Amino acid sequence: MLKRFFLVFLGMIPVCGIAGFLLAAVLTYQMPKIYESETLIQLMPPPEPSGGMGTPVSPRFFATEFERIKSRRLLGQVAEKLGLGERWAGDRDSVVARLKRMVSVENLRGTDLVAVRVRCPNPVDARDIAKELASVYQEDHAGQLRLASERQLAELDKVIVDQEDRVEERRKVLFTIVKTKGMIHQGEAAPGAGAEVPMNAEKEDREAAIRRGLDAQDYVDAKRELETEEELLKTLKFKRVEEQLQSRVPHESVMIHEEAVISGAPVSPNVTRNLVLGGVVGFLFSPFLALPLALWIHRSATRKAVV
Repeated sequence: MLKRFFLVFLGMIPVCGIAGFLLAAVLTYQMPKIYESETLIQLMPPPEPSGGMGTPVSPRFFATEFERIKSRRLLGQVAEKLGLGERWAGDRDSVVARLKRMVSVENLRGTDLVAVRVRCPNPVDARDIAKELASVYQEDHAGQLRLASERQLAELDKVIVDQEDRVEERRKVLFTIVKTKGMIHQGEAAPGAGAEVPMNAEKEDREAAIRRGLDAQDYVDAKRELETEEELLKTLKFKRVEEQLQSRVPHESVMIHEEAVISGAPVSPNVTRNLVLGGVVGFLFSPFLALPLALWIHRSATRKAVV
């Protein structure tokens, strides 16, 4: 019996291996083909207001941008531009949900490059979706930078208006001191407490001289505050001009490094893996198939011997 089982087992190894191989080939042929297209985009940090290159992008920055690429808003724009609702005969929500399952985003280690991959049964659709998604993301990112720049300019305008009001208030205070104290505004900082005093100073008593000195000090302080506020206003206006010039300089923070192409071969199913796996499974099942076959042969041979 043991000898028969061993002989049957040796014969079943190639038979089961070939059977598993053929079964895997048939199943692989029947499985739906999935094609993949990939677009490489380069993410660069926005420039600094001083004209520098900006800070390097961080892993958190990449994670945020990945979520933006796969957001329903951008995927919905892709679906509308490609007319996927008509192609796939579905509503917007179902198409966007399907796109979300198809799209994957990955940062290539050690680089600023991001791979946007799309897997689809139709190779043309996979190429079109990957290409359009990269384009939509590029436009959206540029729009976000423009909005941020416009908001920053608007905030600077508000600060400048407030600063102009403060300068005007300081100017009124100085004018009031000059008018009420009987001083002459020289246009420069007062050289001393006795630089601007009434012409009949020699006839005033000590108390009047002290009051005159205090008035002169008030004038000096008010003039210094006015000059400080005017200098700050000049700085804000210069910054505003600098920001405006910087916003007019074109800056592409998202560049298409490599466009998607139509895939010539499917990525799924994996033919080689499936065939090897079928052969291995057939080999592993060969002992279990050989045992009942060996028992059947043994019983048949025993019956014949008795007869």
